[in-house]
Amino acid sequence: MLDFGATGNAPLGLEVGLSDPNAPDNLYMRWIIDYPPFVDSVSHVALPLTLPGASQVERPHLWFAPNCSDDALSRDFSGHRLLLAVSDRPFASAEDPNRLDGVPPGNYVVEGAWTFNLTCP
Repeated sequence: MLDFGATGNAPLGLEVGLSDPNAPDNLYMRWIIDYPPFVDSVSHVALPLTLPGASQVERPHLWFAPNCSDDALSRDFSGHRLLLAVSDRPFASAEDPNRLDGVPPGNYVVEGAWTFNLTCP
């Protein structure tokens, strides 16, 4: 459980390191809020990113700090889910708009998930 209810002015966030044995591949990532399951007007992609192919297996670390205003967190509850979905193929949300972590058939996605507390006024 992550707790982003910081006291003081320092922003709290989550840092993750990624690597891909196919270094030249682009990595497509999505930070997804309150998913799964998909809940209309609550679940959404907070930050989509694309890391270009590299010459090294390890990629730069990513940092993300959910916040009430930028990430449109639900004000109805303080416990949230955060999902990081990563694939070396673009996501296929157009095929199923309720599947925020979907990739085209035959491709794979790797995910990390956390729960966090953040009360939005």
